[in-house]
Formats: sequence, structure tokens, C-alpha cells
Amino acid sequence: RVEPSDSVRLTAVATGWKDTSDPLALQFVASTPKSFAQAPTIAAAQFAVPFSPEKPRAADWSTIAEPRGDKDFWQLSLRGEFDISNSTKFTSIVAHSEYNQDQTIDTDGSPLNSSDILRTVGFVKSTFFEGRVDGEIGDLRWLVGGNYEDSHTYENPFIQFVDNTSNRPQGFHVNRTVTPNDQKIKSYAFFGNLDYKVTDQLTVKA
Repeated sequence: RVEPSDSVRLTAVATGWKDTSDPLALQFVASTPKSFAQAPTIAAAQFAVPFSPEKPRAADWSTIAEPRGDKDFWQLSLRGEFDISNSTKFTSIVAHSEYNQDQTIDTDGSPLNSSDILRTVGFVKSTFFEGRVDGEIGDLRWLVGGNYEDSHTYENPFIQFVDNTSNRPQGFHVNRTVTPNDQKIKSYAFFGNLDYKVTDQLTVKA
């Protein structure tokens, strides 16, 4: 926090974290193959897997989808307060945030490869700006401002399901999928506020 002059105050903040712990391992509690007649061997293998015991730490996963996680986040922000006059002030905030992930998640909770996210990479990047002016005129306090946000999100999970009844000759042995999701989002808002002190016991707000 610095104050270059009596009328200017600047505050900079940097924050972040890194998490390389494993994602939550799931538990196998039910099996409902959709194509028993068309993929009897795979369906039988699913029914042969015992359900998870009712213990919170019990879990299982396939050898190709051992849970693995690598996530990080950081943010930089700068806030400035500028005194325009004795009763009027301009405040601005600008911030940029980024989140990144690279994970492997066994989503079926069994040693089979019925539905495993072998790798999912993604990120969120967001830039935010806000500016507002507030002041006082006698018993009236006022504020006007606006903000703007520009964000970009991306995720691409590679899902494999070799030991799934979707993997059958009648369905052309479909056993994996990649589903990239890419979004760009822009949002903005304008706002205002009035406080008028009618009496010492009554203030009207709009």
C-alpha cells in the first residue's frame, strides 16, 4: 500500500496457490449396463466387480486412471483511490485471475475402465475492471459507477470407457471421447446509489 500524495492511495494485492493433491476417488455402488444382450462379456465383468464397502476411505480405480491432480491459481489486483475534491472521490479496481488444471480422475470407482477421465486439462482467465465516483452534497450522499469483466474458460476431458457396454460391434466399438469446451464471456454493469438524510432518525435510499 502506497500513498504518493495526500489525495492518492494505491493498494496492490498478489495471491495464489498450487494444489498437487489427488482428486476425490469415487466409490462403486451400483451397475446398470444398458446393453447386456449386445455386450454380455463386458456386462458380466461389470456385475462381477464387488460394490464398495460403506467406509468413507474405501475406493478403487483402474491402473490406467490412477487419480492425479495438478491445479494452480493466482490473482493480481490494484485498487486506486483519488480525491477529486474534499467531498468527491474516484475509486478504480483492476484485477486479473488465472486458474489452470491438469488431472486424471477415475469416475467409475472400479478397477475396470468403464468410465475414466484419463486426462482433463483446462483453464479460466478473467480480467475485471471497476470505476466509481462518490461524494456528498449537504445531506445527500451519491455514488455512480460501472464494471466490466472479460473471461475465457476452456476444458478438454479425454474420457475412455473400454470396459463399457458402449464398446460393442453394434455400436462400432465406441470407447473414448474428447469433448473440448471453449467459452468467452463478457459482462458489464452500471450502478448508482443515493442516500438522503431527511432527519437524524430517517435516511431515504434509492
